Amino acid sequence: MRPSQRATPPRYKIFLLTWLAIYPLITAILWLFGSFLALFPLPVRTLILTGALVYLMTYIVMPKLTKLFHRWLNSN
Repeated sequence: MRPSQRATPPRYKIFLLTWLAIYPLITAILWLFGSFLALFPLPVRTLILTGALVYLMTYIVMPKLTKLFHRWLNSN
């Protein structure tokens, strides 16, 4: 099967894996940098938090999690 013909995992599995990644990331970022972020207005805090989260999810966390959970994601 060519890569373009591969079936995508069910949405609920993608949802669960994404949630599994985002919750600890947000918790860690707020725990580590919460005091620093509190110095900024809410829109700036949100900008910093979402920028860090999207970067980490796109380039670090999701590639590792999709490899780790590959069998589960692609099982029926």
